[in-house]
Amino acid sequence: MFDRQGLGMSIRKQGFTLIELLVVIAIIAIIIGLLLPAVQKVREASARLRCTNNIKQIVLGLSNYQDNFSQYPSGGKGSPTMSNGFPNGYGLSWRFYLLPFLEQRSLNELVNTNVASPGWTGSTYVQTDSKAIPVLRCPSSPLPEWLTWANPWANSGTNTNFSVFWVSYVGIAGATNDGFVGSGYTESRISNCATGTGCCGGGPMSAGGVLPVNKSVKISEITDGTSNTMVVSETSDFLQQADGTKVPWSTGWHGWLIGTAFNGTPPGGSNLNDCRHFACTSVRYKINQKKGWPNGGDCNIGVCPNFGNNLPLNSPHTGGVNAGFVDGTVRFLREGISLLILAQLATKDDGQVVNLD
Repeated sequence: MFDRQGLGMSIRKQGFTLIELLVVIAIIAIIIGLLLPAVQKVREASARLRCTNNIKQIVLGLSNYQDNFSQYPSGGKGSPTMSNGFPNGYGLSWRFYLLPFLEQRSLNELVNTNVASPGWTGSTYVQTDSKAIPVLRCPSSPLPEWLTWANPWANSGTNTNFSVFWVSYVGIAGATNDGFVGSGYTESRISNCATGTGCCGGGPMSAGGVLPVNKSVKISEITDGTSNTMVVSETSDFLQQADGTKVPWSTGWHGWLIGTAFNGTPPGGSNLNDCRHFACTSVRYKINQKKGWPNGGDCNIGVCPNFGNNLPLNSPHTGGVNAGFVDGTVRFLREGISLLILAQLATKDDGQVVNLD
């Protein structure tokens, strides 16, 4: 018989030493560090795709609206009466008129369009603007999903705070012609709001696009072609003041129902004390121009906390924004695109055909 001890053999169980365990942990940490950015990229790609699909549904809804009514909805309407002291009521936005074509007919029918200011303080405002409509919100948006207002109006049907669903997508009213766009672009259909840092200025408002205030555009008016004319895009990210403070100035600030208090269509119209076009923007600044806005906002330049007509198209997507065109396509517009080209895309009839390829 063999003597195991005599042969110098020993059998013992070995576990991990502390050093070996630390090495394993370090390797796992490195792997996680390498994989995490990839996972985040996949997650953002998925959210951006869903954002694209949302805008696709919106532009197809606009197309179906046009098929039914032989015109596109007004970008926003003013209400002829108002009972709370303002000279005009706040009417309804293009989003409201699009609801039946986004499978939201019951919500559309809930709104009483005959009351004063149905888009902001009407009797059904609280019951409707507080409803979530996921197709109107970009999944990537870091903005709050809900915005709570302290109710200032007696005719809204409540005396308590209420929340509105924060939407991401803005209609395109046109583009400005005040030196910000540059040479090569002209636009005469402009109304200039009252100026000031507080309520209720707004900056210049254009009617050169597909969704101007108080006007329904016919497809025959889109002479640049449906594939060359932008109709919807994003204001889905925070802007940043000069002092570095992030601010949620976007098209969703007053909810998705509100249209305008302005009467008429640029260059005409009245109520220049409040010609904010809440559901649309008139292109004046470059894509993703998020930083450096005056502390507290400045309605004179069309970007302010109480809304402005010239909010820059912006998103949290890397490098640009999604934009829907009249022909039903959705394209990703790079933030490096010139302001001139962006203005031409926002205009339905300037005679310029833009090649984005």
